[in-house]
This record gives sequence, structure tokens and C-alpha cells, in this order.
Amino acid sequence: MTFLLATRVALAAEADVDVELLRARFGRDSFGGADSIDTLPPGRLRVLGLAQYEAEPVVYYFEHAYAGAAVGERLQGSMGLGVGATRWLDLGVVMPSFFTYGSDALAYTNDGAALGDLSTTARVGLARGRRGGVLVRADVYWPTGHRDAWVSEAYVRPAIAAVGTLRTGRLASTVDLGLLARPAESTDLHYTPSTELTSALHLGLDIVPERLALDYGLLGRLALAAPDDLSSRPWEMLLGLSAHPGRGVDLVVGGGLGLSGGVGAATYRGFTELRWLVGETRRPVEAVIAGGDDLIDVEEIPPPPSQEVVVEPVKTWAEGELARVDDEEIAIRDPIQFEFAKDVILAESRPTLSAVAHLLRTDGRILHVVISGHASEEGSYIYNYDLSARRARAVWEALVGAGVHPDRISYTGMGEVEPTRKGAAEGDLAANRRVVFRIVRLLQPGEGAPSLPDAIVIPWSGEPGTAVTPTPPPPPAPPPSEDEEEL
Repeated sequence: MTFLLATRVALAAEADVDVELLRARFGRDSFGGADSIDTLPPGRLRVLGLAQYEAEPVVYYFEHAYAGAAVGERLQGSMGLGVGATRWLDLGVVMPSFFTYGSDALAYTNDGAALGDLSTTARVGLARGRRGGVLVRADVYWPTGHRDAWVSEAYVRPAIAAVGTLRTGRLASTVDLGLLARPAESTDLHYTPSTELTSALHLGLDIVPERLALDYGLLGRLALAAPDDLSSRPWEMLLGLSAHPGRGVDLVVGGGLGLSGGVGAATYRGFTELRWLVGETRRPVEAVIAGGDDLIDVEEIPPPPSQEVVVEPVKTWAEGELARVDDEEIAIRDPIQFEFAKDVILAESRPTLSAVAHLLRTDGRILHVVISGHASEEGSYIYNYDLSARRARAVWEALVGAGVHPDRISYTGMGEVEPTRKGAAEGDLAANRRVVFRIVRLLQPGEGAPSLPDAIVIPWSGEPGTAVTPTPPPPPAPPPSEDEEEL
């Protein structure tokens, strides 16, 4: 009995460490433990699930030679729940569980089921724009698990990390650097758990924009108490695919290979992660609506009973017509869809933008159009102004890229100051989130127009481009002479 108790005490001393390298993150575009810079919308919930298989995440050495696996194989399942607090802050909690089997030396671990340490997280977005941004994450790991299976510790461990993302075309690169605080303790496995520097690199390449991406990841950490020990420098390479099928669902599938013998780096692993933004649908919230100022609520402006009601004819759309000139605006038949709370135009709206570009390239009457972005009253004035301006700019860039001369179009953000509807109903709010194409200069027949070169320089990249400027409308025919009238 005394021998068994002594073995149990020694086991707990060795395995009383949480060595997990790949952790679940709440960011929409996160991959393999590297977070992303987007925060949850206020009041919205995100459910998170992570499942993975790890082979030999902890090995031991005899005279600096591989001697076996202290942890042979294990399965992990993590469940998490996050909530958006403000536009720039969200909070979350994650609970992991494990099942370990196939270990070579049971003196160093306990095979079987084990509960991991509960973690809480707070994510603050410091800056976010079209080309990237910065986020700060604070985590706390609480000693709630089994401390004899390399999944839990006896101490509360705080951690802080900075996440930065840069987007260039279809490639997004993210760096997640952090510091995990824990006391230093020695083990018999040539490993000294201590405060660690953590790092995660993620490169994502869009295969289908906003739908499917190819991912590469590099995970690592460095224990500061013994940085020269091989076991204190685990590194692992990951490859995978990220899918965004819609309705707030994000699915990640991937695998990894250990690059070193450090504690926590599996010989190989496979994982899948599912994130769901609860209640997300194909939201009219993200619609870009042209001509929204013409919407009239007939209940607010009832016709006088004694007057005859004149019903104006409703303009219909011809087959295949996506955009047209209506008075001093360019109206579009279908709304242009954006990614939620971002300025990224979805692929399904590209045909509509192509139709607007075709109008501007062929209708010589249109001299200049202002693309004005508008937002609803949700969120702060600063946030709404920034989002409306970025969305208007995204439309402007799409039109310039489609061959419209940049001197003929401009963009501006109006935020929430010019609503078309009053009220807090979703339909009213959606109508206020719009972009309006206003024709501010329309040529009359025979009126001259400035000459614009066909060769341009793309403003945001400096690359050469081509623009098509239509011919102005011809002057009206002269009135017939008296002889022609007699004939």
C-alpha cells in the first residue's frame, strides 16, 4: 500500500502539467491555435467545438536518446461559448476533456479519461481595417482538471497575447504572440515547466473568397527557465482547410507534424474545429440598397380621405437587367451583400457591381457619381462612420478594378446621420444600412466633357490599369428649316 501511494505521489509530481499546444480560439478566421482579429458582434453568441487526435505529445529520454512515450495517444474534445460585449470586446469560456491510451511508461501518466483545466478569455480589438488589424487577448487557466495526466496544473495561470493580421490580396498572415505565467518546477523527463513564450503563425490563402481557404500554421513555445532543453522548445507544423458555408458556421479540418521533441508537440495530430455564430442567417443587415431615399411608409403618410389617390406606376426590371439610371441615381435590382460587420463584398454580388460598371463605361451622360455609404444607429457614431466609409470605398475599388476611370467616381461615408426609416425593427435598420450611387453631374446632349486617358495607375497598388470613358451624348438635331417643314 505504501508503495502504491508513493508511486501515485511521484506520478502526480511528474504529470501535474498542462502541455496542450493547440487550443481552441473564438476568432472566425482562427486556425490551429492562432487567433484572428475579429470580435463577436454585441449580444451575439458563438458556440465552439474542437476535436483532435494526438500521437505521443509527451516523450521521455534516457541518456539523451528517445526511450518511449510518457503519453502515448490521446483524444481531446473541447466545448466553448463566447459572447460579444461591445463592438470591440468579447468574452468566452472553454472546457476541455481528454482520453489517453497506449502510453509506454505508466509511471509517468495515467491512461484513461481526464478533465482538463477550464479557461476564460477576454478579447479586445484595438484596430481593424480593410488590410488587417490588431487584437489583444487575456486568458486565465483554472485548476479544475485531473492533475496526473498532463492536462491540468495546481496553479491559476494567467496569459496575455497580441494578435496582428495583414491582408494582401487573397493572402492573410496572422501572428499570435503571448506570455503564459507559471511557476518553474523540474521533472525527471528533462523538462522544466515554467513561464513560457507562446507563438502561432497562420497563413490563409483564399481558394474561394469568403467560402474556402487553404491554411498553414506553425505552433511553438519556449520555457524560459530552461530554454536550451529540447523538451522546452516544442514546434509543430499544421496544414488544413477552412470553410465558411454560411449562416454563421465555420468549419476547420487539419493535421500537423511535430518538428521537435518538445513536450506538447505531437508526432502527428489530426483536428477539426466547428464554430457557430448563433442566429446568423443571410442577413438583410448587410444589404447595399440603392435608391433607399425613395422608400415611403404609407402608414405614416396616409392620403386625405377627400382627395383622389394617384398611384404612380411602378418601374419594373427587364429580363437580365441588374442596374439602371433612375433620375439622378443608379439603382440596382438586387442588394449587394457584405460579410457581417466587414467591408468584404461577397462573390454573389459581383454580377451587380459588374452591371453598374458597365453603365458607367457605356453611358456618356454620366460625368461623375458619388458612392455614399450609410449605416444604422446600432453601435457608436465612430464605428458606424468607419464601417460605412470602408464599404463605400470597397465598392469604389471594385468599380475602378472593373475599368471605370477613378476621376468619374468618388466615395464618402455618412455613418448613421441620414436614416431613411425610423424605428428599431430589423426591416427599418436594414433599410438604413445602404450605399447610394448619386449622379452629381449629368451631361446634356451636346455638352462637352473633359478628356480622360485610358491608361491609369491603380491608386491602392500602383499597378497599371485601363479605364473606359464613354463618348458624351451627341448634340440634338437642328430644327427643320421652313422648306423642310413644307416638304
